[in-house]
Amino acid sequence: MRTYDEILQDIKKLAKVSSNKELCEFLDIPYKNLNMWQYRGVIPAKKLIEIADKLNASVDLLINGDTNSTNLPKQTPAHNPKLQSEVFKEFLELFKEYGNDKLLLPIIDKLKEIERISKE
Repeated sequence: MRTYDEILQDIKKLAKVSSNKELCEFLDIPYKNLNMWQYRGVIPAKKLIEIADKLNASVDLLINGDTNSTNLPKQTPAHNPKLQSEVFKEFLELFKEYGNDKLLLPIIDKLKEIERISKE
């Protein structure tokens, strides 16, 4: 697992800032928050998700590194045709009305199984 300092360096690189002060301004957080993260040696998970979204990067990228990758940004919904299909839009509308996490768990499990099989 990478250290806090390594993750912070990559966040700065992606944000195209060099100092902690610039990073705080970019992330719109108080400087004391950054100091607390440094003292604890960890960025809170919720904040890491927010940072990834702001940088248009995946949390996995921030945690595991490789910011030199050519496939750096995550796909946004506008760039992913599967997320624009009528079937997916219908699913989202129905899920908003009737869905819950319990309903999603078997779907997620099935997709993970498909992912695992496709990598074999």
